[in-house]
Order: sequence, then structure tokens, then C-alpha cells
Amino acid sequence: MTKEEAKEIITMVMGAYPRLDLDEEKISVWFRFLIDKDYKTCLRNLIYHIENNPFPPSIADVLNNSELSKKDCERKRKLSELKEIERNKWVNDRGTLDGFENYWQQRKSEL
Repeated sequence: MTKEEAKEIITMVMGAYPRLDLDEEKISVWFRFLIDKDYKTCLRNLIYHIENNPFPPSIADVLNNSELSKKDCERKRKLSELKEIERNKWVNDRGTLDGFENYWQQRKSEL
């Protein structure tokens, strides 16, 4: 992430948790950990934290949201299982996999 994006993350933390005391030294630590991370992942984790926690996040909460990761993993597992079921049904009905990937992409977008 860029310095501006890291600044946006820190600003959002301070705005959502106004009682949090981030002095220059603490802000510098946040920058050091944020700067080489993926902005979208950190932003998603922070938004999830803000929506679900009355207390300020730690840096680790912003970098790695285990609860969100668990939900993502569970969703991917369920999609994989559903894809296998749909693939088997497709082949049973048509005798071929032709066109299945296009069908699956549309089906997945509806879920």
C-alpha cells in the first residue's frame, strides 16, 4: 500500500475510535507495519472490525482478520462442494463438460 493509503487506514481507525490515543510514535509503528501490506485486505479487515467491535483494533486485527478469513474459507469450501455437485449434474444431463465453466461463472455470481 502507498503512504497515502496507510494514512487513510490510520485516519479511519482514529475516526472510528476517537478515544484511541495515537501519538507520533504509535503512528510511526502503524505505518511501518502497514506500508508493505495489501491495502484492500487491510481496509476490508478494518471495516469488518469497526462494524463488529466496540474497541479499537490492534495492528494484527487490521493485517489479519481471522474471523473474516474463517468465513472466506468456509464460503470457498461450500462453493467448491456446490461446483462439484453442479458439475456432476451437468455431465449426467449433457454427457459432456462443454459449456460448464461459463454456466458456473454465472451461477456463482448469483450466489
